[in-house]
Amino acid sequence: MVKAPIALLAVVVFALFLAWLCIWQVVIPEKNEQLSTKQAMIDSKQDQIDRLTKERDHAENENGKLRAENASYTAARADKSTPLKGRAKVLATQLVEFADRWEKDGKSGNKNKNDLIYEWRERFHSRLREITAELDALGQFSPKIGVVGSPEFLSNLPSAEVIRMTSSELIRMADAVPESP
Repeated sequence: MVKAPIALLAVVVFALFLAWLCIWQVVIPEKNEQLSTKQAMIDSKQDQIDRLTKERDHAENENGKLRAENASYTAARADKSTPLKGRAKVLATQLVEFADRWEKDGKSGNKNKNDLIYEWRERFHSRLREITAELDALGQFSPKIGVVGSPEFLSNLPSAEVIRMTSSELIRMADAVPESP
């Protein structure tokens, strides 16, 4: 009886050893091969994800540039689609407001005067030159305004009275322009 459990134990240990050997020699190499195949697939998918991410980022960057360009074109078109008469009257109103500020703030010192000169050059001069040129092309010229592009008019800030006179002349010339269809 004592030999039966020892024999049984020997058979069980031998069977476990054979199972372990079979697993180690057959199953594990097969699983390792599957694992390396799966890892290769994962790596190729990750490469594809990285490539597509780069493409998406590039496309988003390009779309952002195109959106900005479209916005600038839309703004330029909207500016040109506003009738000349309306743009001239808006500019005239803004010139009167500027003249009021020039009278009030311009006398308070050089810093404010320099700011006003800068604003005059950057905000009004080019628009005034453009609108008067468009009005002139339609037969509306004002000798009171004269040539807006003259060096005196460009480099110096005109007096508040000259700015108001320019505003009233713009309104007079704009009112003389026929309504656009």
